[in-house]
Amino acid sequence: MNRRQNGHDSFKNPNDIHDSTTKEEIEREVDQEVLMKQATFEFDVEDLDANKARLLESLEADILRILEEWNVAVGDLLERESRISPRMRDFIEKSNLDLPTFTVQLKERSDEFLKEVSIDAEIDDGSFLVTFNLPKPMGQFWWKGGAHEWGQAAKDVREMVIEWGRMYRRLIPIVWSATDNADVYYQRINPIGMHDPKKYYYIWEMSDEPADSYDADW
Repeated sequence: MNRRQNGHDSFKNPNDIHDSTTKEEIEREVDQEVLMKQATFEFDVEDLDANKARLLESLEADILRILEEWNVAVGDLLERESRISPRMRDFIEKSNLDLPTFTVQLKERSDEFLKEVSIDAEIDDGSFLVTFNLPKPMGQFWWKGGAHEWGQAAKDVREMVIEWGRMYRRLIPIVWSATDNADVYYQRINPIGMHDPKKYYYIWEMSDEPADSYDADW
């Protein structure tokens, strides 16, 4: 709760009157905290060494960049999608069904996960395994609509069917741009065309230097 809502307690800290934080900055920090709930880190940050802690800072910045850009773009797309009623749009947004998710793991847990999804790979000790997944409806129906945009797997849909595929094709370049232009390296582990809507869309090994087999193809 904001201290300014607590009567005289607002002035217990004399530094408060010199606080130059603007309302917009506070709102942005709150928005960032909400967005970062889309990311799950399966380890204790306090246990990371200095190199991994520094790498994690870069990773968090990249995740936040993707989520912020995605959040703005998907809001506009949902507004323009005539097949989605205001009530449905409100439900999608309140349920976070419009935002992607991220899961970050260290090597030990990542070895288990990669076996679970039948991918024969492993990451270096100094890397993170980063799993990106599309919002649930988009992950299931990414091929519905958008046939006249890029890609070959999209299919035309009936007039009353929501074009999740078109939205997907407008949004996924945000992810490509962020990872291609990052200060660190994202090496895709899952083969092209191999996705599991319930568990992942992209799986990357994220590190501060390229692996021997580094390949940025999507």
